[in-house]
Amino acid sequence: MSASRLLLSLVIGCCCSPPPALRSQTEFNDATAHHPAERVFNEKMNQPAEPTDYEILVQQAVGAILASHWAEAFKMLNQAIVLDPGRPEAYLNYGRAHFIRNEYAYAERAFLKAQEVDPDFAAAWFEYAKLMALKGEAVIAFESANKAVVLSEYREWKYLVLLAELSARRGDRLGTELAFDQAIEILQQRHDRMDRAITDEEMKTDIREIFHDVELVGNIGGGMTEIPVTRIETEGRIAPDSWLAMRNRLKDKIAELEARKADTLAAIPP
Repeated sequence: MSASRLLLSLVIGCCCSPPPALRSQTEFNDATAHHPAERVFNEKMNQPAEPTDYEILVQQAVGAILASHWAEAFKMLNQAIVLDPGRPEAYLNYGRAHFIRNEYAYAERAFLKAQEVDPDFAAAWFEYAKLMALKGEAVIAFESANKAVVLSEYREWKYLVLLAELSARRGDRLGTELAFDQAIEILQQRHDRMDRAITDEEMKTDIREIFHDVELVGNIGGGMTEIPVTRIETEGRIAPDSWLAMRNRLKDKIAELEARKADTLAAIPP
Protein backbone atom coordinates (compact mmCIF):
# COMPACT_ATOMS: atom_id res chain seq x y z
CA MET A 1 0.00 0.00 0.00
CA SER A 2 1.40 3.45 -0.90
CA ALA A 3 2.06 6.12 1.73
CA SER A 4 -0.79 8.26 0.37
CA ARG A 5 -3.24 5.36 0.64
CA LEU A 6 -1.98 4.63 4.13
CA LEU A 7 -2.61 8.18 5.27
CA LEU A 8 -6.04 8.18 3.68
CA SER A 9 -6.94 4.95 5.45
CA LEU A 10 -5.83 6.39 8.75
CA VAL A 11 -7.95 9.50 8.38
CA ILE A 12 -11.17 7.56 7.81
CA GLY A 13 -13.18 6.78 10.95
CA CYS A 14 -13.92 8.45 14.28
CA CYS A 15 -12.33 8.19 17.71
CA CYS A 16 -14.13 6.01 20.17
CA SER A 17 -12.65 7.25 23.43
CA PRO A 18 -10.09 9.85 24.55
CA PRO A 19 -6.56 8.38 24.65
CA PRO A 20 -4.56 8.56 27.88
CA ALA A 21 -1.17 10.22 27.93
CA LEU A 22 0.93 8.58 25.21
CA ARG A 23 4.41 7.27 25.77
CA SER A 24 5.81 9.60 23.14
CA GLN A 25 4.24 12.76 24.50
CA THR A 26 7.18 13.85 26.65
CA GLU A 27 9.89 13.31 24.04
CA PHE A 28 11.84 16.47 23.36
CA ASN A 29 13.66 17.27 20.14
CA ASP A 30 15.85 20.18 19.18
CA ALA A 31 14.66 23.45 17.68
CA THR A 32 14.13 22.04 14.20
CA ALA A 33 12.85 18.65 15.36
CA HIS A 34 15.90 16.92 13.88
CA HIS A 35 17.79 15.00 16.50
CA PRO A 36 21.33 14.34 15.12
CA ALA A 37 21.22 10.64 15.97
CA GLU A 38 17.87 10.16 14.25
CA ARG A 39 18.20 12.18 11.06
CA VAL A 40 19.04 10.72 7.68
CA PHE A 41 22.81 10.29 7.58
CA ASN A 42 24.41 12.89 5.33
CA GLU A 43 26.65 10.71 3.21
CA LYS A 44 28.47 13.69 1.72
CA MET A 45 29.21 15.07 5.20
CA ASN A 46 28.53 18.63 4.03
CA GLN A 47 29.43 21.38 6.43
CA PRO A 48 26.36 23.21 7.74
CA ALA A 49 25.80 26.84 6.87
CA GLU A 50 26.85 29.43 9.43
CA PRO A 51 23.91 29.80 11.86
CA THR A 52 22.12 33.11 12.10
CA ASP A 53 21.70 35.05 15.34
CA TYR A 54 18.12 33.78 15.48
CA GLU A 55 19.20 30.16 15.12
CA ILE A 56 21.92 30.53 17.74
CA LEU A 57 19.42 31.94 20.23
CA VAL A 58 16.95 29.13 19.57
CA GLN A 59 19.60 26.45 19.97
CA GLN A 60 20.88 28.03 23.17
CA ALA A 61 17.31 28.15 24.44
CA VAL A 62 16.94 24.43 23.73
CA GLY A 63 20.01 23.76 25.83
CA ALA A 64 18.55 25.87 28.63
CA ILE A 65 15.26 23.96 28.43
CA LEU A 66 17.05 20.63 28.66
CA ALA A 67 18.86 21.94 31.72
CA SER A 68 15.58 23.27 33.21
CA HIS A 69 16.92 26.83 33.18
CA TRP A 70 13.51 28.24 32.43
CA ALA A 71 14.08 31.98 32.87
CA GLU A 72 17.13 31.84 30.63
CA ALA A 73 15.27 29.78 28.02
CA PHE A 74 12.26 32.07 27.83
CA LYS A 75 14.50 35.15 27.68
CA MET A 76 16.43 33.79 24.69
CA LEU A 77 13.25 32.66 22.91
CA ASN A 78 11.77 36.13 23.37
CA GLN A 79 14.92 37.64 21.90
CA ALA A 80 14.70 35.26 18.94
CA ILE A 81 11.06 36.20 18.33
CA VAL A 82 12.01 39.88 18.30
CA LEU A 83 14.75 39.15 15.76
CA ASP A 84 12.44 37.21 13.44
CA PRO A 85 8.75 36.95 14.42
CA GLY A 86 7.97 35.22 11.12
CA ARG A 87 9.85 32.01 11.90
CA PRO A 88 8.18 29.18 13.84
CA GLU A 89 11.04 27.52 15.75
CA ALA A 90 11.06 29.92 18.70
CA TYR A 91 7.30 29.60 19.19
CA LEU A 92 7.61 25.83 18.92
CA ASN A 93 10.20 25.62 21.68
CA TYR A 94 8.26 28.12 23.77
CA GLY A 95 5.42 25.61 23.62
CA ARG A 96 7.70 22.67 24.39
CA ALA A 97 9.03 24.41 27.48
CA HIS A 98 5.51 25.09 28.75
CA PHE A 99 4.50 21.51 27.90
CA ILE A 100 7.33 20.11 30.01
CA ARG A 101 6.24 22.41 32.84
CA ASN A 102 2.64 21.13 32.51
CA GLU A 103 1.49 24.62 31.53
CA TYR A 104 -0.75 23.33 28.79
CA ALA A 105 -2.76 26.45 28.00
CA TYR A 106 0.45 28.40 27.30
CA ALA A 107 1.86 25.48 25.33
CA GLU A 108 -1.24 25.30 23.17
CA ARG A 109 -1.09 28.99 22.32
CA ALA A 110 2.57 28.70 21.38
CA PHE A 111 2.03 25.67 19.13
CA LEU A 112 -0.89 27.38 17.41
CA LYS A 113 1.26 30.48 16.86
CA ALA A 114 3.96 28.32 15.27
CA GLN A 115 1.31 26.86 12.95
CA GLU A 116 0.03 30.34 12.17
CA VAL A 117 3.41 31.72 11.05
CA ASP A 118 4.20 28.54 9.09
CA PRO A 119 1.23 26.25 8.37
CA ASP A 120 3.59 23.72 6.76
CA PHE A 121 5.82 23.37 9.81
CA ALA A 122 5.37 19.67 10.60
CA ALA A 123 6.93 19.83 14.07
CA ALA A 124 4.26 22.27 15.26
CA TRP A 125 1.50 19.86 14.24
CA PHE A 126 3.31 16.96 15.90
CA GLU A 127 3.69 18.76 19.22
CA TYR A 128 0.11 20.01 19.03
CA ALA A 129 -1.09 16.45 18.41
CA LYS A 130 0.67 15.23 21.56
CA LEU A 131 -0.92 18.01 23.59
CA MET A 132 -4.38 17.32 22.18
CA ALA A 133 -3.97 13.61 22.97
CA LEU A 134 -3.15 14.51 26.55
CA LYS A 135 -6.21 16.75 26.75
CA GLY A 136 -8.44 13.97 25.43
CA GLU A 137 -9.14 15.73 22.12
CA ALA A 138 -8.81 12.47 20.20
CA VAL A 139 -10.05 13.64 16.81
CA ILE A 140 -7.91 16.78 16.78
CA ALA A 141 -4.91 14.80 18.00
CA PHE A 142 -5.24 12.21 15.25
CA GLU A 143 -5.79 14.77 12.50
CA SER A 144 -2.82 16.84 13.69
CA ALA A 145 -0.54 13.80 13.87
CA ASN A 146 -1.64 12.78 10.39
CA LYS A 147 -0.89 16.28 9.10
CA ALA A 148 2.56 16.19 10.70
CA VAL A 149 3.32 12.97 8.81
CA VAL A 150 2.07 14.41 5.52
CA LEU A 151 4.09 17.62 5.92
CA SER A 152 7.26 15.93 7.14
CA GLU A 153 9.91 16.44 4.47
CA TYR A 154 12.17 13.69 5.79
CA ARG A 155 9.47 11.25 7.00
CA GLU A 156 10.06 11.59 10.74
CA TRP A 157 9.71 8.20 12.40
CA LYS A 158 8.47 9.76 15.64
CA TYR A 159 5.52 11.29 13.83
CA LEU A 160 4.58 7.87 12.49
CA VAL A 161 4.87 6.27 15.93
CA LEU A 162 2.51 8.86 17.38
CA LEU A 163 0.12 8.24 14.49
CA ALA A 164 0.34 4.49 15.15
CA GLU A 165 -0.52 4.99 18.82
CA LEU A 166 -3.46 7.22 18.01
CA SER A 167 -4.64 4.72 15.40
CA ALA A 168 -4.51 2.00 18.05
CA ARG A 169 -6.71 4.09 20.32
CA ARG A 170 -9.23 4.17 17.49
CA GLY A 171 -9.13 0.39 17.19
CA ASP A 172 -7.58 0.68 13.72
CA ARG A 173 -5.33 -2.39 13.56
CA LEU A 174 -4.32 -1.92 9.92
CA GLY A 175 -3.49 1.75 10.36
CA THR A 176 -1.48 0.99 13.50
CA GLU A 177 0.52 -1.75 11.83
CA LEU A 178 1.24 0.25 8.69
CA ALA A 179 2.35 3.34 10.62
CA PHE A 180 4.67 1.30 12.81
CA ASP A 181 6.04 -0.52 9.76
CA GLN A 182 6.83 2.78 8.04
CA ALA A 183 8.58 4.12 11.14
CA ILE A 184 10.67 0.94 11.41
CA GLU A 185 11.46 1.06 7.69
CA ILE A 186 12.77 4.62 8.02
CA LEU A 187 15.04 3.68 10.91
CA GLN A 188 16.22 0.57 9.08
CA GLN A 189 17.16 2.64 6.04
CA ARG A 190 19.13 5.01 8.21
CA HIS A 191 20.84 2.12 9.94
CA ASP A 192 21.78 0.58 6.58
CA ARG A 193 23.17 3.88 5.27
CA MET A 194 25.25 4.31 8.39
CA ASP A 195 26.46 0.72 8.15
CA ARG A 196 27.56 1.29 4.55
CA ALA A 197 29.28 4.53 5.50
CA ILE A 198 31.22 2.74 8.24
CA THR A 199 32.21 -0.06 5.88
CA ASP A 200 33.31 2.41 3.18
CA GLU A 201 35.33 4.41 5.68
CA GLU A 202 37.13 1.37 7.05
CA MET A 203 38.06 0.18 3.55
CA LYS A 204 40.08 3.36 3.01
CA THR A 205 43.74 3.75 3.88
CA ASP A 206 45.79 6.77 4.89
CA ILE A 207 49.48 7.41 4.23
CA ARG A 208 51.28 7.09 7.54
CA GLU A 209 54.82 7.82 6.42
CA ILE A 210 56.89 8.21 3.25
CA PHE A 211 60.44 6.88 3.13
CA HIS A 212 63.09 7.75 0.54
CA ASP A 213 65.75 5.07 0.19
CA VAL A 214 68.26 3.54 -2.20
CA GLU A 215 68.27 -0.03 -3.51
CA LEU A 216 71.14 -1.91 -5.07
CA VAL A 217 70.15 -3.62 -8.31
CA GLY A 218 72.35 -6.17 -10.00
CA ASN A 219 73.32 -5.52 -13.60
CA ILE A 220 73.45 -8.15 -16.30
CA GLY A 221 77.04 -9.20 -16.67
CA GLY A 222 78.01 -8.11 -13.20
CA GLY A 223 78.14 -5.04 -11.06
CA MET A 224 75.53 -3.21 -8.97
CA THR A 225 73.61 -0.02 -9.53
CA GLU A 226 72.04 2.20 -6.88
CA ILE A 227 68.43 3.12 -7.63
CA PRO A 228 66.46 5.64 -5.54
CA VAL A 229 63.11 4.30 -4.31
CA THR A 230 60.17 5.71 -2.36
CA ARG A 231 58.37 3.56 0.18
CA ILE A 232 54.93 4.44 1.48
CA GLU A 233 53.59 3.07 4.74
CA THR A 234 49.81 3.07 5.04
CA GLU A 235 47.26 2.20 7.70
CA GLY A 236 43.55 1.45 7.51
CA ARG A 237 41.04 3.97 8.71
CA ILE A 238 38.76 3.38 11.68
CA ALA A 239 35.26 4.79 11.59
CA PRO A 240 34.63 7.45 14.25
CA ASP A 241 33.15 6.25 17.53
CA SER A 242 30.20 8.58 16.97
CA TRP A 243 29.29 6.67 13.78
CA LEU A 244 29.46 3.34 15.56
CA ALA A 245 27.38 4.69 18.44
CA MET A 246 24.79 6.02 16.00
CA ARG A 247 24.52 2.65 14.28
CA ASN A 248 24.01 0.96 17.65
CA ARG A 249 21.37 3.47 18.70
CA LEU A 250 19.48 2.93 15.49
CA LYS A 251 19.66 -0.85 15.92
CA ASP A 252 18.35 -0.57 19.48
CA LYS A 253 15.55 1.78 18.45
CA ILE A 254 14.43 -0.60 15.70
CA ALA A 255 14.26 -3.45 18.21
CA GLU A 256 12.34 -1.23 20.62
CA LEU A 257 9.78 -0.27 17.97
CA GLU A 258 9.34 -3.87 16.89
CA ALA A 259 8.46 -4.80 20.48
CA ARG A 260 6.29 -1.73 20.86
CA LYS A 261 4.40 -2.58 17.69
CA ALA A 262 3.74 -6.13 18.91
CA ASP A 263 2.51 -4.93 22.32
CA THR A 264 0.30 -2.25 20.79
CA LEU A 265 -1.31 -4.60 18.27
CA ALA A 266 -1.89 -7.21 20.99
CA ALA A 267 -3.81 -4.62 23.01
CA ILE A 268 -6.23 -3.74 20.19
CA PRO A 269 -9.53 -5.58 20.65
CA PRO A 270 -10.25 -8.07 17.83
